[in-house]
Amino acid sequence: MQHKLIETIKRYWPNAWLHILADYDGAVPLQSWLDANVVWRHGSTPPTAVEIEARLAEYEVAVLTESRKAAIDAVKIEAEARITKGAVIGGNRIKCDAASIGRLHGMVTAGGRKGAGYSRTFMTDAGVRLTLGKAQVETIFDVAEAFVATVLDRSAAVQEQIAAMTAAELAAFNPANDANWP
Repeated sequence: MQHKLIETIKRYWPNAWLHILADYDGAVPLQSWLDANVVWRHGSTPPTAVEIEARLAEYEVAVLTESRKAAIDAVKIEAEARITKGAVIGGNRIKCDAASIGRLHGMVTAGGRKGAGYSRTFMTDAGVRLTLGKAQVETIFDVAEAFVATVLDRSAAVQEQIAAMTAAELAAFNPANDANWP
């Protein structure tokens, strides 16, 4: 109660108070505690206990909403990190970010124009030199696109789950947990 009470005062009456002298233990009526333990700024109109109690529930909802938004943002960031890291395709990790997908698409397009004898050589981030023919490039492109789609689908599903989480579930939620991802 102490934390929630003080945070409610700070949030809804940020310019009205100066110091809080003692913890609120709930043993005395809130108004008596406010009168004895909160130093209000000169010229401010301090809230009553009734006004503060009315804002306590609103504060809890606001904090839960902010926690959900933060968790959703963290899921989006994690999805992008996983896409950038990429997928293991044919035993090699292939980045699947927009630039890498663009390069693969270019290779597929070039392979379509140049025919079956087309091949490309490139280095992965891990330093593996790959020489790929037309069919291999097309396969990698298809798998990379499917990987991105799967990560984005899973991200959307996890975001929907977050919308229904309680404060305790949000506090325990880890967006990087592999169980959340394909």
